[in-house]
Amino acid sequence: MRESFKSNAKFRSLVEEISDGIIAIDPDWQIVYVNQTAEKIFNRKAGSLIEKNIWEEFPESVQGRFYQAYQEASLLQKKIIVEDFSKTLDRWIRATVYPSPKGLVVYFNDITNERKAAIRADKSEAHYKEFIDRVTDGFIALDKEFRYVYVNNKIGELVHRDPKSLIGKNVWEEFPDAVNSLTYKAFQTAFKEQRFISNIDYYQPLQLWQENYIYPSPEGLSVFIKDISDRKKLEVELRKKERDQQFEIMIATLEAQEKERTFIGQELHDNVNQLLVASKLMLALIRDNPQGISGTMLSKCIENLDKAIEENRKISHELVTPDLKEQTLVEQLQALLQTMFTSDIIETSIDASAFNEQSLDDPKKLAVYRIAQEQCTNIIKYAKAGKVNLQLASNEHIFTMIVMDDGVGMKKPKTFAGIGLRNIAARVNFFGGDVQIKTKPGNGFVLKLTLPVGNTVPAYSL
Repeated sequence: MRESFKSNAKFRSLVEEISDGIIAIDPDWQIVYVNQTAEKIFNRKAGSLIEKNIWEEFPESVQGRFYQAYQEASLLQKKIIVEDFSKTLDRWIRATVYPSPKGLVVYFNDITNERKAAIRADKSEAHYKEFIDRVTDGFIALDKEFRYVYVNNKIGELVHRDPKSLIGKNVWEEFPDAVNSLTYKAFQTAFKEQRFISNIDYYQPLQLWQENYIYPSPEGLSVFIKDISDRKKLEVELRKKERDQQFEIMIATLEAQEKERTFIGQELHDNVNQLLVASKLMLALIRDNPQGISGTMLSKCIENLDKAIEENRKISHELVTPDLKEQTLVEQLQALLQTMFTSDIIETSIDASAFNEQSLDDPKKLAVYRIAQEQCTNIIKYAKAGKVNLQLASNEHIFTMIVMDDGVGMKKPKTFAGIGLRNIAARVNFFGGDVQIKTKPGNGFVLKLTLPVGNTVPAYSL
């Protein structure tokens, strides 16, 4: 082999131009040829390795991967490719070993930069995978055939599967119930049109509400999947609560209407009807015995008719919606107090010095009026009060009304169980307000309500 390399000048000229390092070794492990690239790789002077034993020149390689590859290639007479890091050269080397009965020819490549880049890529991929596995959202990567190429740990939690078991499998074959779902259509559209799509979908088999962020590329899809099941459950609960509140408002409204009808019936029967019946009887007596007409009897008839007219006026006043266009809320409340309470028995007052009439729209003013009317009715029925005071106040955020009396009070109720108080609470809650009660036996009763100011249109007319 040594003579062959020496005599073939044309061949030597050719291999010198090859960018790979080349050495030739005879059966006794003597180096018979080294091209210039190999000398540079080995950091040796030209010709310094010729006729030297390779293992004596590179003793640190003995029993190493290069040593084993050379021995195996020589013994089995087959080509072997080996890569290893040389501590002597401080480089990564790839060697391709070609055997023959006359020895070995070895092609060397310095792959240090390549291996460093691979190591950086591996580290980068490891960091990326670590990041993806740590994010709270699920993440999957799919190829063009919608096969999984990456699945993070969160996805495993969501679908109750080992993430590794999904790799290489088609998403629609693994989850056939999702075919033709909103998510299926979004995946297909995102890949076909190569545009980002986000969607929300519910997957019944896993009882999973998911919010998908789908990023396409020519190679497939990258998808972040957010579990929004808790949020959806909360939304359902809130909607149910709203429906329950609306139902309670409807019930309270119907109860209030029934209460008003009962009140009207009682007032007409107990007061107006009795007065009219008494007057009718006296007029019948006068008709049948005109000679015995008594001035007292006629005066009594006129008195009864006046009372009936007054009772009828009171009932009408309670039923008719106050005209908030012609009179302010304060004026309407003043008229309400004058109508409902006898001035020589119950002292009434209104403090509206801190109230701005423009802070409430008409629906809220009407609600405030009805609440005051309701509470005044309660005072007449139960309080045995000597004084009743209304306080109105408002700022840029809140309207406040306080209705208080010095009556007998009561044990503070835990809930608004009575029809009257429940009707008040329903009206206040309807406008997003709050109502509080302060009372105890022998110490009067205070009703305080707050409403947000501004113009709002309620969903129901109360």
